[in-house]
Amino acid sequence: MAKIVNLFPPQGDKDKDFYELYIKLDDEMRQAVDMLKIKSLDEFVAFSSMLGIDLFEDEEGGGEVLGQDGTLLDDFAAMEEMYTPEEMDPFSLPKVFFIGAPVAEYHIRIKLCDSPVPVWREVKLPSNVSLEFLSFIINDAMGWNGGHMHDFKKDGVIYKNSASILQDRIMDTRFSCASNAEDTNEYALCDLLKKKGDRIRYEYDFGDCWLHEIWVKEIRDYGENESPELTMVKGSGACPPEDCGGVSGYANILSVLGKKRKSAYDKELLEWCSIDKDYDPTEFDIDLAADTLYALWEEAMSQ
Repeated sequence: MAKIVNLFPPQGDKDKDFYELYIKLDDEMRQAVDMLKIKSLDEFVAFSSMLGIDLFEDEEGGGEVLGQDGTLLDDFAAMEEMYTPEEMDPFSLPKVFFIGAPVAEYHIRIKLCDSPVPVWREVKLPSNVSLEFLSFIINDAMGWNGGHMHDFKKDGVIYKNSASILQDRIMDTRFSCASNAEDTNEYALCDLLKKKGDRIRYEYDFGDCWLHEIWVKEIRDYGENESPELTMVKGSGACPPEDCGGVSGYANILSVLGKKRKSAYDKELLEWCSIDKDYDPTEFDIDLAADTLYALWEEAMSQ
């Protein structure tokens, strides 16, 4: 399980109790909590009550979340009987190209919104990559590990992968809170971004809510014998640590890092985020990003 640090950050005993409960949840329940943006113990208790989930503290087991008949977890198990593992897995590598779309080279810029230090990347890629494969490109270019849910938004329309849509249907059946979404595997990049200057929003991790703005800087046709490639062009700023509490949590981490005298809590926070005294939020390792994108492209082309 990924380490979760400074979600709120904690302001009192109630927040601390929710934080301690959150890190004990299994992956499916944490995804549900993230999707609903539940941030307090009271909200989680209400959520659990709606699902008919019993919560109890197990001294030996360290705490568990158990479902009665008909709980969300049981529903996920039932869904797994109906769909293939690929359909249920929101993190599996999707199809690369959306068949039938025209092929040109897009030069796009990816900017992390409202970051306390500028964090952005520029990438060149084929125009007909599927929207879902674009999420893998964004995560690798930025430096995210890709272990959280995501979606795209443009002109009021939400785009999610098929596994997320299936999970939304479960949530909607439970308490009618999920919104309709289009399938990212059924759209190409050029379906949403058609010309220079067009923009789209990408959100990674519904708990931390990392918002990115993506826009087209240039479009050019490939040469007659030129093969489409995925290329890192340039960038700036280190990727924030995962699960640090979003933009506000990252700002807090940088503030702590800048302190001459750090409390025990400050030191623990930095340790959990794997940040040492030499951490530079303005540094971007373009060679590492380029190698990561190259490996992604090689894997995708070998499918």
